[in-house]
Amino acid sequence: MIGIISSSIREERLSHRVAIALSNAFHVKNIEAVLIDLKEMNFPLFDERISNLIHPPEALTRLSEILNASDKIVFVTPEYNGTIPASLKNLIDVLDGNEFPDKRIGIVSVSTGSMGGIRAAQQLQQIILALQAHPIPQMLLVREVDKFFDQSGECQNELISNKLQKFIHAVIR
Repeated sequence: MIGIISSSIREERLSHRVAIALSNAFHVKNIEAVLIDLKEMNFPLFDERISNLIHPPEALTRLSEILNASDKIVFVTPEYNGTIPASLKNLIDVLDGNEFPDKRIGIVSVSTGSMGGIRAAQQLQQIILALQAHPIPQMLLVREVDKFFDQSGECQNELISNKLQKFIHAVIR
């Protein structure tokens, strides 16, 4: 199973379109993928790790179980001010960390600009290493995401679609 974390919690989030596209593409290949939408989970701000909470939120407990059961994980993130959104960092910090060691983790970063969120992707690589996990070298950087993906996750650009397929292949091999 592959856990796909859609990390933006904004109303008009564009990165979620790419997360939907990935989920759909894995399912077409008959690969079980679970789309984890942080916007729907509405986690509290980090003040303590899940294991130290007396009554952890049910959504957080369920997410930890999904990630523990996942063979691989994909982080889908926008780039905000040159880095990942607070919602993704908050999630990583509130979990115990048992969900990540020795797992292969794919990085997808998006932006409306021409660089595809490369700064956020590079920082995420460093975080993944700190989690004792293995960042998949093949990243998917989606530039001008607002032009290339519709709300249902359909890619409107052949070049980007090919990159998405190569990324999926890198995740599953």
